[in-house]
Amino acid sequence: MTRPRLFILPLVLFAVVSGAVSAEQLETAGALDQQIERIFKANEFALPRFGPARWLEDGTAYTIVERSAAGVPDIVRYDAATGARSILVPGSRLVSAAKPATPEPGKPADQPPALSIDDYAWSDDGSRLLVFTNTQKVWRQNTRGDYWVLHLKSGELKQLGAGAPASSLMFAKFSPDATRVGYVRGNNIYIERLDDGRVNILTQGTRPLRIVARQDQLPYPAAEVEFLIDREEEADPEALQAAHEAYSDLVQRVTDKPPDDADLETMGAYDMAATVEFGLDAKQGLLDLRSENARLKLVVRLLRAATTRLDFVDRAQARARSNDKVRFG
Repeated sequence: MTRPRLFILPLVLFAVVSGAVSAEQLETAGALDQQIERIFKANEFALPRFGPARWLEDGTAYTIVERSAAGVPDIVRYDAATGARSILVPGSRLVSAAKPATPEPGKPADQPPALSIDDYAWSDDGSRLLVFTNTQKVWRQNTRGDYWVLHLKSGELKQLGAGAPASSLMFAKFSPDATRVGYVRGNNIYIERLDDGRVNILTQGTRPLRIVARQDQLPYPAAEVEFLIDREEEADPEALQAAHEAYSDLVQRVTDKPPDDADLETMGAYDMAATVEFGLDAKQGLLDLRSENARLKLVVRLLRAATTRLDFVDRAQARARSNDKVRFG
């Protein structure tokens, strides 16, 4: 009569231990997620940095970005001779009119935050400040983002490229008289007037090219270029289909939804590669090929390699969350 209890007791004990292990693993996974957010999102462990530093036009002082006690980035002036410190542009002057989608902790929902400063530049006459913010990495460096111009005397803060997608402008520079700003958007060079926001398109990039020599003396991005011509060949439908399938698989893995069929149908090798961070060497290799069929085959290899790396990352994250143990239940 008592023998069955000998079997029930170990089963009950196993269930209790399993539940305890599972709860412990969930707690460990939650702590790990919080630590990752502290490192990469809140930047709690970021080391203090010097700069970006910029000399003022007369050479008597330089400016750097420093965070105030409230965590707001200020642009601070240091006298070159005496080292005297003064706040030239407080972060409170770099508050946009747009309300944040996600309010910062401790701030009202309708109070926009001050702009973060990834980089900045002064106009030659010192009357205006160009702020580079909300940046994204292109290949190896954060060269694409949003640009804002602050008029120091009036306090007017204006975003450049009105109507452009977020983080889509690159390489902005003031004109010598500080009345215009030139920048790159997409493959085109734009000149925007600061008084009325009128925009002129200087060039439209519709052909691949190689930069022979930069012309840094100009107030806007310019270079001597050599246009590249593809060799004539018949299209390889199998290569195009393989590239579309590999691209669709990667997009679905990252966004949880496939790309639009109509958009995918029009995409060639350059179009697909432009939306994926493959790295500088891989994209340069793609640009050097003068055959679309060869580019499609290279894109297939790159896309499949990216998918494989995602699989590895998913497995590594699952292993980290389980603390290298097998979960029960």
